[in-house]
Amino acid sequence: MFRFAREQQVVTVGDVNLGGQPGEYPTALFGALFYAGDSLVRGVNSPDFDRERAAEVIGTAQAKCLEAGVPLILDIICATPEQARAFLGFALEVCSLPVLMDGTTPDVRRAGLELAAERGQERRIIFNSISGTVRDEELRQAVKRGCTTAIVQLFHERKPGVQGKVEMARHLVPRAYDLGFERLILDMALLDIVEVGTCSLAIGELKEEFGLPCGCSPTHTHRDRWRKAPLYSRKEQAAARVSCTSLLQSAGADFVMYDLKQTEVIPSLAMVDAEIAYAAKAWKILPRSKEHPLYKIFR
Repeated sequence: MFRFAREQQVVTVGDVNLGGQPGEYPTALFGALFYAGDSLVRGVNSPDFDRERAAEVIGTAQAKCLEAGVPLILDIICATPEQARAFLGFALEVCSLPVLMDGTTPDVRRAGLELAAERGQERRIIFNSISGTVRDEELRQAVKRGCTTAIVQLFHERKPGVQGKVEMARHLVPRAYDLGFERLILDMALLDIVEVGTCSLAIGELKEEFGLPCGCSPTHTHRDRWRKAPLYSRKEQAAARVSCTSLLQSAGADFVMYDLKQTEVIPSLAMVDAEIAYAAKAWKILPRSKEHPLYKIFR
């Protein structure tokens, strides 16, 4: 257990607080929905989906997160403008959670932001993402539409290690502020199953230098890149996925991205956060809310 020397910023979106010293706020879950291959979507790139089942998935995750004290943000993934309007519109209707607008192209992201602005819900949206390839004009338009919270993706094509992520942050964070974004969240851009440790190291360095909330998606690579996964049962694979989130939490991560249907991560996040918060009392750091997992799962 540890604390950061630099003062840690807190990014608030809706009812969710991201950041702070370890032990102050619980690790948020960015629950992914409508990703490529999601059984809820009726056809490749189709805007048609199983609304009843999707609402059930969101409701189940909400209930479990509330019970355990885990903050929840929806990660709505869209590949076409039609999907953006259908999926994001549904998410904004069915719950009051913050929503990560996870569009694959500028046209997709623009469609999602336009819909959110039309409904007066732009403050619930997190723009995903500011990267080295996104043009300034798109970012200016996002801010103009009222979306001033964004993910900064720290992918460095030539330097996949810790230093590359730090260099990208030094370039992109000032750029984002200059363009009008007010609240920034750093994504380590984890692309391979072996990078969870590297991202854990990067989180520590970035929180010390910038004091911004940090995290990543530690588990999607298990589905795509863990060739030996079939050697283990579904329960054993779930345990392996969860262990990656625990490693990141121990490094100070403020959020993890995860498949919303895989609810096994929820009690794991809560347990690790409760243990961190209990240890942080040694430095007189206390949870900022009685909704913290320390009070939810132990009392």
